[in-house]
Amino acid sequence: MTIKFVLLLMIFVNILGKSVTNRIYPGNNACTNFINYFDANIDKNCFYNPDMFLESPDLIEKYVGKYESHKVTTADGYILTMFRIPRENPKGVILLQHPVTVDSRIFVSRGNSSLGFLLWRAGYDVWLSNQRGTLFSEDHTNSSISYLDYWDFGFHEIGVFDIASQIELIKNKTNNSKIIFIGHSMGSNSGLIYAALKNRDAEASVKIFILMALPCYFEHNSNALVQFGRFILFLPFVQNLLRNIKLGSALPILPFLVPFSRILLRIFPFLLIFINYMFSFTCGWTPKELDPTLLNFDSAIYVKNYSWKIFVHYLQLVQAKTRYQMFDYGKRKNLKIYHSEVPPLYPIENVTVPVYLVSSANDSIISLKDADLLFSRLPNSTKVYGKLYVTGLNHVDYHMGKHAYTILYEKLLHFIDNLPH
Repeated sequence: MTIKFVLLLMIFVNILGKSVTNRIYPGNNACTNFINYFDANIDKNCFYNPDMFLESPDLIEKYVGKYESHKVTTADGYILTMFRIPRENPKGVILLQHPVTVDSRIFVSRGNSSLGFLLWRAGYDVWLSNQRGTLFSEDHTNSSISYLDYWDFGFHEIGVFDIASQIELIKNKTNNSKIIFIGHSMGSNSGLIYAALKNRDAEASVKIFILMALPCYFEHNSNALVQFGRFILFLPFVQNLLRNIKLGSALPILPFLVPFSRILLRIFPFLLIFINYMFSFTCGWTPKELDPTLLNFDSAIYVKNYSWKIFVHYLQLVQAKTRYQMFDYGKRKNLKIYHSEVPPLYPIENVTVPVYLVSSANDSIISLKDADLLFSRLPNSTKVYGKLYVTGLNHVDYHMGKHAYTILYEKLLHFIDNLPH
């Protein structure tokens, strides 16, 4: 709390003490210390990072030199784009599934330190998912579909339709029937749903599900309950409001918001710290892991569109605590869809493919006790590789933490390399 207060105080004093004309931000977009952003254009500890606003294809082309772009259409009509970092005679094929509010860029945004590039350099054929609704997967086969109808999906549909279609595409293109699946947060949610509801397909297609920071149960996480508890009371109101105003996505003004926000960030560098402070309130503040040079990156990467249904479903899971249940539409609609007033539980007892759960003791969203609860409810046959505990990473530090390689990636690479062929 002291660090947060000092940062906010510095921002306030800085705003009062200097004029806007001295805040023009012509070049430098990264600094080695937070306070250096106040004079980024002249501070010797600041520099220009050319990767800052590059998208996945540009980053892959820069650091690898080649990539493939593939289109796949889901069973319910969403047209997805996948990026492949190809490898001749690979050790294996890996599918990376990103969390909510981001896209495939999260796995390549740290240059050579990115998980996607580390896996490729280790000898793997790497495929990057872009889930429905994200920048490269915005199309639908039905051109007349309404804006509201388009966004009527959650991580359930991503698991049942997106992942199923992506895996079939990968198998067809690589002639490899056993894919290594790696997901983080919502990407892990969708992977587990696919493994449970399409267990036969998963058994025929996936070698292992590596699920990092999976937000499934919320019985023992007081932080998550504190953060989201205030919204749970208003959940019925929020759902009705969203339906009445026909708002399906979280950022309907995104085409205008992103360019405008980038202009603001260039003119007012102190906004970077404020944005990251607000973001840290939701996903945890880890002073030792928050890299000051990534402030601009955080703002660029995490300003992505997503469905409100995803957010509402997570609120429902927080309320349900130890019930990993499907979306709750209300008693009347539940009866029509599920033939029950209460949403059914996801049948994780049906999972047959090995699952490797990765959890951090410092994750403010997923507690170790809740991760253990999930592990205990998985079939014994899926737990042959055990689980991995790490210390020092918060929820977003899996990607943006300064020590993500030594804390997690190094262990993950060793584990994957030693999987039986």
